[in-house]
Amino acid sequence: MQRSICSDTNAFLRYLQQADQAVRNGGTSAGLCGREIRSKKVGIIGCGQIGFMTAKLFQAFGAEVYAYARHEREEVKAAGIAYKPLDDLLRECDIISLHTPNNKETRGMISAEKIALMKKSAIFINCARGPIVDSKALAQALNEGRIAGAAVDVFDCEPPIPAEEPLLHAKNTLLTPHVAFLSEEAMVRRAKIEFSNVYAYLDGKPENVCAL
Repeated sequence: MQRSICSDTNAFLRYLQQADQAVRNGGTSAGLCGREIRSKKVGIIGCGQIGFMTAKLFQAFGAEVYAYARHEREEVKAAGIAYKPLDDLLRECDIISLHTPNNKETRGMISAEKIALMKKSAIFINCARGPIVDSKALAQALNEGRIAGAAVDVFDCEPPIPAEEPLLHAKNTLLTPHVAFLSEEAMVRRAKIEFSNVYAYLDGKPENVCAL
């Protein structure tokens, strides 16, 4: 998932979709001078295990990484990642990557008001859960040029996505059908984790317990 997020970001910054079309249509590199992840400010919303690993990958590309989370972790600070209030992170960061769970506290968290805080040049990435984001407001911001782009892997429902989904008709989007996690290697790791959970439960030492 983390590699997918960095790849999606690079696709926007380097105009990879447009470059592909240029080659197919007999074009050149004219107008395709892109930007790098290096030196960009990246904001990670939700810096748990997935968010933290994503943050470290962005650091490897030379980005300046910040985080917002309800609970600050010393491990994150030790990695050189500074925590910021959510509004400050949205205002200041060039790339914003969402990694919170979908619950009553986070549902609708990225509202029209929050999206309005983002830079006109900002790229927004959602590989968390669809209902955390107001997709109508995000689509409107994209169509009006108030943010530069969005990479979205999750929606209010699982694919297939209905035709009335606003993001299907928004400009400067990269949409994928909930596949950020989906690789052969990841599926093997998931199976091992699941078997490990079963064995731990049978041994009376349950792991990865989710409070419902």
